[in-house]
Amino acid sequence: MRIKLLYVLLAVQLAGLAALYAWHQAGLGYPTVMLKTLPVDPRDPLRGDYIILNYEISRLPENFSSGEREGREVYVILKEEGGFAVTDRVQEWKPGYGERFIRGRVRRGRIEFDLEKYFVPEGKGNPPRPITVEVALRGDGTPQIKRLFSEGKPWP
Repeated sequence: MRIKLLYVLLAVQLAGLAALYAWHQAGLGYPTVMLKTLPVDPRDPLRGDYIILNYEISRLPENFSSGEREGREVYVILKEEGGFAVTDRVQEWKPGYGERFIRGRVRRGRIEFDLEKYFVPEGKGNPPRPITVEVALRGDGTPQIKRLFSEGKPWP
């Protein structure tokens, strides 16, 4: 009986790890967009070097007051401009079929996408400027960083 329980626990752990791996790999097959950033380079003594990425699409439109929308989910509809995705409009309802969008949340007067921190190998915490980010977008608008670029070359 104990051996069976051990096997069940092992199978559950393996299934959890496989699901986590599949979740991250699935994002790599989705359509991608390139986003411009304004990086900042902090260091965390426990977790290592990382950079904070501020995206141009994180700015709230002037007609979109952040106070009453703090913490709410919003959708940034994207359009292509010069090889980069830029904000077309921001709305609180899910866009229609065929529109390219990214889902975020209004926090502190900006839109956050959970793409703002990117951990890099030790010693690479001072990124060259400017950095662009290739982001995979799932069908529900959930973003995932695929690669970072500096001067057209993958970084780090």
